[in-house]
Amino acid sequence: SLTAGWGQNATYELNADNRAEVGFTASGGQQRVMLPESFDIDSCESITVNIKSQTEPFNFQTYNGSTELGKYYYNTGNTSYTFTKDGSNGGASDYSMTEVDSVNFQQGGTYAEGHGVVVESIVVKMIGDGENKVYGTEPTDTPSDDTDTTNHTPTTVD
Repeated sequence: SLTAGWGQNATYELNADNRAEVGFTASGGQQRVMLPESFDIDSCESITVNIKSQTEPFNFQTYNGSTELGKYYYNTGNTSYTFTKDGSNGGASDYSMTEVDSVNFQQGGTYAEGHGVVVESIVVKMIGDGENKVYGTEPTDTPSDDTDTTNHTPTTVD
């Protein structure tokens, strides 16, 4: 299952349905969610984060230990978000380290008390005949990829 890693101005709870609940307690809140095992990004076609609910835009980063690898900003309005190694659907990425062991969730809009995200699963789609890795629970909703990105200002990370 998904477990809590490093966090700042955030809370983490794995609920009874095996969903990871991340709450932001102040501006700039972020919570790293550790995967049960790391995977080689070179063998990965995509990473999909399936969301049960969210109360504001948020940012994702993929990590290896304390090293940020991929950045995906201002995610809002979908029940799933899919990211690729080349960063074509996110910010600049540096995958010189190829092992990914966690996904960081970061508060991405104007902070308000009670904001957060409930993560159903993180799915790693492997290239070719590799077995996909599903961490968390199976999505209960049909994933959509219809985010309207017009007039969105990406949030930057220091």
